[in-house]
Amino acid sequence: MNKVHFVISNTLSREKTNYTIRFIRSEFRLKAHPWMTMPDMTSYDACGGNDAAIRPFDSLQGFLYVPLYNLYLDDTFRMRSFVTTGGKIDYRLVYAVRYGLGTADTFIYSPTIQIGVPPATRQDRAALRYVIQEKSTCGELQYFFADADMTTLRCLYVYEYLAKNFPDSLLGKASAHKIALVNCLMNNQDLEALPKMKAAVIKTRDMLLNSGISYLQDRASELVCVNK
Repeated sequence: MNKVHFVISNTLSREKTNYTIRFIRSEFRLKAHPWMTMPDMTSYDACGGNDAAIRPFDSLQGFLYVPLYNLYLDDTFRMRSFVTTGGKIDYRLVYAVRYGLGTADTFIYSPTIQIGVPPATRQDRAALRYVIQEKSTCGELQYFFADADMTTLRCLYVYEYLAKNFPDSLLGKASAHKIALVNCLMNNQDLEALPKMKAAVIKTRDMLLNSGISYLQDRASELVCVNK
C-alpha cells in the first residue's frame, strides 16, 4: 500500500494541438505471464478529473497507491502463495492520450518497475483469513482500501475485531483508522465531552503517522476532529 510516483512529459511541439491525457488502469504480471489489470480500488489520479490538458514541453506529476492487498481477495489471480513466500511482480501504468478533438485515443505505457512483495507476518495472515471468511456477509470488505470511505455501522464489528486481535497487521491498523473515522463523524461536535474517545482517536492518528506505510500515513489527515 505504498506509492508509485509518476511524471508525464509532453515533448511534442505542435503548439496549436489540444493534448489531453487520462489514467486508464495499472497492470501487473507474474514472471513471463500476460499482463493483467490491477484491481485499483484505491487508484488516485493526480492529474485531476477524467481528462487533463498537457501543453507542449510541460509535464504532469502525481502518484498512485499500489493495492497489492486486493490481489489476495480474488482467487483468480492465484496470489495466495505470496502470503507465505513473498515474490516479485512487474507493474506498469496505462494512460490514454488524445491529440486534438475528434481523434482516437493513443495508449501509452509507463516503464515497467519490479515490486518485491515480502511474506506476510503471522498477524497479517490471520487477519487476511478473517477478512476472506467475512467478505461474503460484509461486501464492503472488497473495498477495504478504497479512496471513498466504505465504512458502515453494519460491518463495524469486522473492523473492531481486526483492530483488537491483529493490531500490528496492515488490516488491523487500517481498521483502527476506520473506527476512529466513524467516531469523528458521529461525535464531531461532542468529542470534547468524550475524553476517552478523543484520546483513542489521537492514539490512532499517531499510530498511522508512524506506520511507515504511505496509505495509512495519508489517512491520518482525515481525523481532523481532534485538531479542534
